[in-house]
Amino acid sequence: MRPVPWRDDPDCGHDVAQAFQTHYCTYIRTPRLLTLQSQAAPADLLLLTAHQWYELWFSVLRADLEAAVAGDGTTYEPIKLLRRGSELFRLFDLHADLVEPAIVRGLGLARPLSDGGHNPPSAPPEIGATSV
Repeated sequence: MRPVPWRDDPDCGHDVAQAFQTHYCTYIRTPRLLTLQSQAAPADLLLLTAHQWYELWFSVLRADLEAAVAGDGTTYEPIKLLRRGSELFRLFDLHADLVEPAIVRGLGLARPLSDGGHNPPSAPPEIGATSV
């Protein structure tokens, strides 16, 4: 039998043994998340995925920081949460290196290689050429 989807979410396509069970992909709403990307052109898919990734991890980071600040200092939980936040920032930096070219293109910030022919870039030297 199929699990009951959330409100108007699409069916995940998996079966469960009992009517009260929820399949993992239905629980985390994977089908719904993927429908948000289905209309994307291939060039936009990386950008959409990156922004969704950032939004999801920033919500975790915010919840962790709020819990760490609310801690009473009697456990190591705030330290654990802050360490995870530090690792998330490391991942943000690595992830930014991956998506930066797509963001630059998407926002139209990339510069052409020449400025309309007035000052074209110099061609790289040919292999084996000697300079005089």
